[in-house]
Amino acid sequence: MTSGIEEHLYQMPSVRSYLQGIIEDISNRRSVLGLLPVGIDPGPVLAHIQKDLWHRDFYIQELNLLPVPDEQNPETVLAEGLDLHWSDTETPHTLINVANNVNLPEVIILRGLDNLPGAQLKRWMEVFDKWAQISQQQKNLGQMPTSLCAIAPAENMLSLIPESNIYLSLRWWWGFPSILEVHLLCRLIDNEIDFMPAARWREYILPSLALGDINLVEYLWTAVYTTFEELIETLCQYAILRNWDENSLAELHLPGIDFGEYQKQLAHAPQASFKELWSKGILNFTPEYGLEIHTAALAVLKRKNMLRYRIWRGQSELLLPILDGLRLRVCRNLTAHYGSDWPIRWDQPNVMEDFEAVQEDPMATSWGYLEHLLKTVRDLYSQRHWLPIVSACRTLRNHIAHSRTVKLVDYEYIGRELELLDNR
Repeated sequence: MTSGIEEHLYQMPSVRSYLQGIIEDISNRRSVLGLLPVGIDPGPVLAHIQKDLWHRDFYIQELNLLPVPDEQNPETVLAEGLDLHWSDTETPHTLINVANNVNLPEVIILRGLDNLPGAQLKRWMEVFDKWAQISQQQKNLGQMPTSLCAIAPAENMLSLIPESNIYLSLRWWWGFPSILEVHLLCRLIDNEIDFMPAARWREYILPSLALGDINLVEYLWTAVYTTFEELIETLCQYAILRNWDENSLAELHLPGIDFGEYQKQLAHAPQASFKELWSKGILNFTPEYGLEIHTAALAVLKRKNMLRYRIWRGQSELLLPILDGLRLRVCRNLTAHYGSDWPIRWDQPNVMEDFEAVQEDPMATSWGYLEHLLKTVRDLYSQRHWLPIVSACRTLRNHIAHSRTVKLVDYEYIGRELELLDNR
C-alpha cells in the first residue's frame, strides 16, 4: 500500500470511528479483540491505537507472543513477558494472580496472536474470555482492571473467538471504508491533477470495483484505464496474490449476492454465515452497495457481466450528471436565441409524452430530438457548432441508459469538444 493511500485511509471517518471505538473500550477498561479480514495489516491499526492511547497518557506494555514454547501456558507468558513479581515468590502464575498483580500496566497489547498454533491460539482465546470475567469482578470491588488488546486477522481464529460481554469487546473491520470514502481517497491523492478527465474517471470507477479493498485500489490505480480484457487479467493476478483460484472459490459456495441484494445489512459485524468469506476478504460490505463478492473473485469465476456492471455503475455516477448538465446548457442556449417554443416550432417529437413535455418546458428536450433538430432544421444552422457534442453525448447517454459501458476516450472527447465551444 502506498504511503499516500495508507496515510489518508486512517483519516477516513469510518476508520477513525473504528479506532475511536477501540480507544473508548480501553478507556472503560474493557479488553478488545480487533478482528480484520485478509488484506488489512494489523500493524498500522495498532500504531494508530497506541498513538491515541499515549495521547491519553495510558501506561502500555507490548507482549510479542512469538516464539512461545509449546509447554508455556499463557499465564506464564504474561508473567515472564511483563516481568511481573510478587512479594511472595511462591505465588503461582494463575490468570487471576496475574490479573491482580500490582505492577500490571493499564493496557497490554498482544502481538502475533493469529500466528500461534491452533492449541495455543485456543488457550489465548480462553484467556480473553476469563480475563473479562476477572475484570468484572475487579470492577465490582472498586479496582481498575487492565485491558488486553489484540488486533489480528480473523481467518484462523473464527471458531475460537469468545462471545463479547461487558468487559470484552469484539471490533470487526466491517463495512468500511465506504464507497464515498474511497472516492475521497482518490481525490486526495490526485489533488494536483483532479481537473483532468482521467483523474475523474479513476475516482468513480475504482470505488465501484474495489468495494473498500484499499489494496485493490492501489493495484488497479493505472489498470483502470486498460481494456476490459486487460482489466480482468489484472484482477486475476490480484486473486493469485490472495491465493484464490476457481476451484477454491467454487468450494466456498459463494452466495448469489453479486448485485448487493442485502442492502439493509447495516450491522457492525458480518452475520455468522458470512464470517468465513469476510475473513478471507472474499465478501465485502459497503453502505452504498450492500454485500458483494470481491471483484477479483468474480474475475477468476469469469462472471464478466458482473464486472461490466460494476464498471458501468461507476461510469453512470460520473457521466449522467455531466451529460444532463450539458443537455440543459444546449437547451438554455436555444431558448435564449429562439424563445421557449423552439422544440415545436419546426417539428415535434414522435412520442406524445415527449411532445407534451417539451411543450410545457423546452428544457425537457431529449438528446435524440436535439440531434434531430440540429441536423434537419435549416433555421438552426447557426447552432450546428453544438452538433458534435450533442451527437457524442447522445451516444454516451444511450450506452449508459442501456447498462452498457463506455470508453475513457469518449469521455475525454466530450471534454475537448466542450473546450472548443467555450473558446469560440
